[in-house]
Amino acid sequence: MDRFFASYIVAFFGVALLAFFSPSINIPLSKISQITPYSVGELIHTQCVISDYHKFSGGSISLTVTDDSGSVKTFIPSYVVDDLDFNLSLGQKIEVVGLVELYRGSIELKVDSPQKIWLN
Repeated sequence: MDRFFASYIVAFFGVALLAFFSPSINIPLSKISQITPYSVGELIHTQCVISDYHKFSGGSISLTVTDDSGSVKTFIPSYVVDDLDFNLSLGQKIEVVGLVELYRGSIELKVDSPQKIWLN
């Protein structure tokens, strides 16, 4: 029992430290053209303009964001949209930190927190 308890305590503190320090991790800016299939699973930080916008009936949003090097689809789940303190619209300049995923064979950024998208 002692080993299990010690493992549990170490894991708990590890997760707590990660949660505390992860907002302060600085992810360097990337151009959209730098996002490739090899980027799947990585967090990408980009400055871009909303060039396409679709809001689903459940509240989630699908964007196409563009910079001077290309464009990429970006998915924002409803639980993130609900917590944004601003509205998104076509032509807005934004910064996004998103996880690179493959969705139906295409690269997509997924924003999992309202702190990972802001107006620029």
